[in-house]
Amino acid sequence: MKGAFLSTGSIRDPESGKYQLEIFSVYLDHAEDLAKLMQKFMLDTKVIEHKHGAVTYLQKAEDIMDFLIIIGSMEGMAAFENIKVMRETRNDVNRTSNAETANIAKTINASIKTINNINKIKETVGLESLPIELQQIAQIRAAHPDFSIQQIADSLAAPLTKSGVNHRLRKINKIAEDL
Repeated sequence: MKGAFLSTGSIRDPESGKYQLEIFSVYLDHAEDLAKLMQKFMLDTKVIEHKHGAVTYLQKAEDIMDFLIIIGSMEGMAAFENIKVMRETRNDVNRTSNAETANIAKTINASIKTINNINKIKETVGLESLPIELQQIAQIRAAHPDFSIQQIADSLAAPLTKSGVNHRLRKINKIAEDL
């Protein structure tokens, strides 16, 4: 395996995000024999025939790292793994950041909608027309547009859950929509 890889093998740059190790063979039977040998090491090996030969290949990062260990390339495996870990970490950070950004945008949009509805109620029938528990929520939301639902709940004199605050905010929005 080591000789085959050193003579006609290659590894796609793991920075590309697509992991692939290939070993080119002039003959299909050689590629298939190489695949069988690699499968004895529990590697998920595949063979594809080309016009001028065949390619034995691996596509899973773990299989590629195992192959590098089998042929004694510990430095190659370590370098491959470092790149893989960095890519995964970068992807995780981006995914988390995107989720947080989306949640913030969703919170801001909901807050703006509710504040606009509170202003609509003030201008048409007045906040005094609302039940006292809705008035309290409306006043806190209008005074603190950046507050989370939990912060609104914490600002109330009588304890209330986030679900309770959210329910009251939905009631306020419904009242405004019905005006």
